[in-house]
Amino acid sequence: MPSETTPLSPADEARFQAWARKAKIGDLDTGRYDYRGYWADPSMPAKEKAEYVWLEKHLPDAYKQHGHESFSAESRYSRGLSDGGRWLPGDVLVGPPMASHRKGK
Repeated sequence: MPSETTPLSPADEARFQAWARKAKIGDLDTGRYDYRGYWADPSMPAKEKAEYVWLEKHLPDAYKQHGHESFSAESRYSRGLSDGGRWLPGDVLVGPPMASHRKGK
């Protein structure tokens, strides 16, 4: 597991794994996204999150890990604008780590 992953208690890990199976997350520990953090965050949509993941097709930047193609300064793992890009109107990412991306890709 990448170091930028929210640790869970054994009981929460079991609940998280059940949620991840229901959500059919295929890149659980390889996708450069802290799904555990997303799952545990009380400010994210309640436990209907499994449906949210695939209905919305785009998760918040808050849990993107370094190495994600659209890592931005909005990630909790960013050390600032020089460590991640920023979103402009029209869902265009400028700055590190890549010159530009469209949100959701």
